[in-house]
Amino acid sequence: MKILFVSPEVSPIVRTGGLGDVVGTLPIAINGLGADARILCPMHRVCTEIKSKKYLKAIRVKIEDLHIEGKVWKTSL
Repeated sequence: MKILFVSPEVSPIVRTGGLGDVVGTLPIAINGLGADARILCPMHRVCTEIKSKKYLKAIRVKIEDLHIEGKVWKTSL
């Protein structure tokens, strides 16, 4: 089973409350049960300081006439 957690915060990287704690630990526990759980989180300013991050690719999303460009990075907890 593949599970994607989408959250604005992930402990210990970015945390303002209990949500970051849950998103930082629950996927690890679920992976221990044999699932493939991953986390998608915005690249906050503090995330740029992570040395173990790896650039994956640039993406472009079109929503009607609006084009949004972004980059995808990867790191591990």
